Amino acid sequence: PGTFSAQLAVIKCTQCPRGYLCPGFGRVAPAICPPGFVCSKEGLRAPNLRCPAGFYCPNGTMTVDPFRNDTTLRPYACTAGTYCLTGVAYNT
Repeated sequence: PGTFSAQLAVIKCTQCPRGYLCPGFGRVAPAICPPGFVCSKEGLRAPNLRCPAGFYCPNGTMTVDPFRNDTTLRPYACTAGTYCLTGVAYNT
């Protein structure tokens, strides 16, 4: 768990990258982090954080910092006049 390999019989598998998770054994590709959660570390078996309150997190979110401008895989502010609880996936 926490790793994947697209090749058979390799000595060492690849750690799951940030924004993804690798639950279970025998993964050939990482799974994208589910909406409402954050996968901010490498080698995750499950999301390590819920989306912060006041923001929503689409799938693949890899940081809890909504003000990081070097990635689009971050939390986004909820619509003006509304408030999102923790773990919100969509701005609806």
